Amino acid sequence: MSTENVNNIRRWTEQFTRLGTTERAESLLAEFWDADANYYPVRKFPDAQPRHGLEQIAAFYLSYVETWGLYELNAVRIVPIDDVRLFLHTSVVAQGRDVRAPVEGDLYHSVWLRNGRILRCEDHLTENGALRGLGLTTLPPLA
Repeated sequence: MSTENVNNIRRWTEQFTRLGTTERAESLLAEFWDADANYYPVRKFPDAQPRHGLEQIAAFYLSYVETWGLYELNAVRIVPIDDVRLFLHTSVVAQGRDVRAPVEGDLYHSVWLRNGRILRCEDHLTENGALRGLGLTTLPPLA
């Protein structure tokens, strides 16, 4: 996988909390996601049904981010698997609008790319879940 693809994923995670308006979210998604993309949020999250296409994905992300008063997503580790798949480990710090106690944790993502854009993304609560999503049991050694 090219360094450019890895950098695109890193830039996407940096931009995630800047979605803002519907127009901004759709513009950012068009920059980093394929028009025919599919997104599968963590099944335990509220309203966690599959989203298809940029419009549905943008609407879900906006709703999700608006729920929180503070939401930070940071790429911890990006591991290319091959030319089209990668493993993404992110850390999340969130705080509800009415609740002052922060929520911190990790999310893991199975990601497939087409032409440098996200074609499919599956969110997982565990590293093993994301690995299984990619058809793996362990991460490949770093080159």
